[in-house]
Amino acid sequence: MAGPMSPSPSHAPPGVVPLQAAPRGTARDAAAAPKAVVALAAGRDPVALLRGLCALAVQRNTDGLFLAPGAFGLVLVPNGPAAAVEGALDSLGPSLPFPVRVTPPVPAGDWALRAGLDAALHWAGPDGVLLTTEAGAVPEAGWVARAVAALAEPQLDAVLGQVVPPAGTAAADAAGRYAAALAALAARIDPDTADAAPAHGQAATASFALRGAVLRDLGGLPIGPQGGLPGLLAALRRRDGRIRHLEGMRVEASQPPQAIEPAMAAWRRLRARRAVRGFWAAGIGVFERETPGFRRWAARLGLSAGALGAALSARRFGEAWAAVTAVSPVLAAPWLPPAALPREILRARLLLAAAHVVVGPAGQPAAEPVRQVAPRGG
Repeated sequence: MAGPMSPSPSHAPPGVVPLQAAPRGTARDAAAAPKAVVALAAGRDPVALLRGLCALAVQRNTDGLFLAPGAFGLVLVPNGPAAAVEGALDSLGPSLPFPVRVTPPVPAGDWALRAGLDAALHWAGPDGVLLTTEAGAVPEAGWVARAVAALAEPQLDAVLGQVVPPAGTAAADAAGRYAAALAALAARIDPDTADAAPAHGQAATASFALRGAVLRDLGGLPIGPQGGLPGLLAALRRRDGRIRHLEGMRVEASQPPQAIEPAMAAWRRLRARRAVRGFWAAGIGVFERETPGFRRWAARLGLSAGALGAALSARRFGEAWAAVTAVSPVLAAPWLPPAALPREILRARLLLAAAHVVVGPAGQPAAEPVRQVAPRGG
């Protein structure tokens, strides 16, 4: 691009090009470190990109007032035709109330997400909040503010927002209802203190945010079959990271159909995690003698008691649970196609009713492990 759209090399960090020249007297200095940075993959549709940029341009704070100019920055990742980016910025660039940087072109998929997050971290630094969305997503007016406010709580590492179907469409959000049903099941069987119930249960790059320091400590977004957002969340959970499904942090977008975890597999996984958490906390199988219950659960998981004890020797519970899931054949159930959603929603609801009887009150600890041991060293 030429003329006023040309980047200023003196302002560009390695591999990132700031786009708009900052008009005098405004908050559009591309060299400044904003409190939050949104990483946005440009996609292939310039109209969808324009909708997303317009939604970001009218973001409001938690009191409903428009955000001040420069309240956050935008990293735009070209992962489609260059014309999509150039056309959108030619149309809106001078009027956008936030500074914009653009990365070099990258392939679509997880590479675009990694490039955007890396650039956002370089710009905002470890103290900033990094958000991700997609060109086809339209964030609600308080999307940025809700994420920043939630991550101002020092005990949270990341927040997962909601994705709702486009307004005026007849599509039923079956995937969203199923995610909420599994989240309710998790809250009943093995609640997460960082995740207030009821949780929406969704996890999508179209609506996600984390602390810059967390991404730095994780070494960036994982790439490969076990990478992307699921890989990042798995890595964070192995570190006992605190993740919240944040109500009200919504974007409107059409999501492609995804395979789903069967409801019965989720039931088995959650009950096993509850039991394993109790054994790990009490040191059973590691510091304390194996109990009959410990051996029964090892058998249910398809493991020997020794193998289960070896997995529970990890210093963090997240590492221990990851080790159990990696070796247990019982927890490796195949996922189902999206066509199974109506049936699985019904099963999830029936299992939630059963959990009130089988598991007991939500938040009640597992019955067998009774003694907390000293934290593992390291």
